[in-house]
Amino acid sequence: MNGVYKKDRARTALKKVQDVITTNPWDTAKVVVIWGGVAVTAYLVLRIVKKLTREPDDSAKAAKDQVKKTNLTYYEAQYAIWADMIEQAMYEAGTNFETILAIFEKMKTDDDLLMLIIKFDVRKNSWFYIPTGSGTLAIWLQDDLTTSELAQLNEILKSKNINIQF
Repeated sequence: MNGVYKKDRARTALKKVQDVITTNPWDTAKVVVIWGGVAVTAYLVLRIVKKLTREPDDSAKAAKDQVKKTNLTYYEAQYAIWADMIEQAMYEAGTNFETILAIFEKMKTDDDLLMLIIKFDVRKNSWFYIPTGSGTLAIWLQDDLTTSELAQLNEILKSKNINIQF
């Protein structure tokens, strides 16, 4: 008896929803837009909170101890330019992955990549003008790139016998 009652209530509720959708589609559209906005806002808030609460990364400090400047392929100023270009490629919404790929293609030694990490250092990031914390090159790459894009970067480094992976 109880199971029949629950089925009837479910059918009644489903019928009411169906009636609202078919009789007034504008009300349905409003509900969908509102819930979509709530979902997008929740996603953005969670993303910002995740970035603000992550552990500090001191890979730039560690790189300073490991880099051998005699083994660099380019002048130090070039690494600073590339670090700025990578920041611009990932700043705000959207990512210019081709720019990042082109720069990583130019890395020839572990020391080249270490110097790029040093020159990138720790930089502040924002998303649509909302501050989202700061991070090193590794954090920026992991936050901004997809898993397949990171794998592509790591494959480039591996093909050049560079032992640092992101």
